[in-house]
Amino acid sequence: MKTIRKITFLIAAVMLGITGSFAADLVVEEGGTYTAIQSAVDAAADGDRIIIKSRAGGLPWIEDVSIAKSLEFLSFDNDTFFTVQGNFTITPAIGRTVNIIGMKNNVGNISGTTTSPTGVRTTVNIMNCYLLSGSVLFDYDYWDVNVVSSEFDDGYIQIRHGDVIGNDMGYPTSGTANIYIKSEASPVNDTLWIVANKVYNTSTSRQGIYWNCNSSYFRIMNNWIRHVDYGIRVSTTINGSTAINKIYNNSIATSTSTSTTIYGMYLSGSPASSIVEVMNNGIDESISGSTY
Repeated sequence: MKTIRKITFLIAAVMLGITGSFAADLVVEEGGTYTAIQSAVDAAADGDRIIIKSRAGGLPWIEDVSIAKSLEFLSFDNDTFFTVQGNFTITPAIGRTVNIIGMKNNVGNISGTTTSPTGVRTTVNIMNCYLLSGSVLFDYDYWDVNVVSSEFDDGYIQIRHGDVIGNDMGYPTSGTANIYIKSEASPVNDTLWIVANKVYNTSTSRQGIYWNCNSSYFRIMNNWIRHVDYGIRVSTTINGSTAINKIYNNSIATSTSTSTTIYGMYLSGSPASSIVEVMNNGIDESISGSTY
């Protein structure tokens, strides 16, 4: 599993154009120049890297971090998370890019503050992170949020634009779905990829993958989904046939016994001109209630 995550991360790094050409490295460490993550952020310039050392005894850096610059956050030690406890909140700007790589967050969300300015999107790349109790929340227009090879124990992903690839999604105690894609203000005609995610949900009121977006096309492929509500739900699609929406090669089944009505896959609300291809999916729903 770890090898697969590393390969996925390396592929994602190439796809997202991470070059490592930054202006300066600011190191956060106990007894150092920067003894808090926020103090390093405040001192940094656009393009800098915030490199975070582990605290003594493996204690987390306990603070909320506000980000209004193009920065990269990563661990000082190879193959090791930097551990935090708090919210990372990003203010948008045209052309801003924030990379968060290798963060373990005990309690806290990664989120945006508001709609990004029109034009070049604010980009957030979240890779190889581990959120024990927290979510990725960017329910605003004109963000490009890519969540790759990360793990969520109790949390979910809610975005309007971006890709969700190779994540391990545990049981969320809040939210609408493990992976929830919503519409932007106007069609952008992009293709969003939801690929190779492991989704596990035991709530009768939360869905596995929920596509509620009429501004982009989708590729929902090669996901492993266990649920007791909707496995994959598509409530609307973009009004146009210039590209095809695809649901391929997903494995969907109930995660626990229930007497409620559940849906392995539920498609509705698509305009007449929209095309959705559904191929090679395995669906195994065995419960005492009604099954669709």
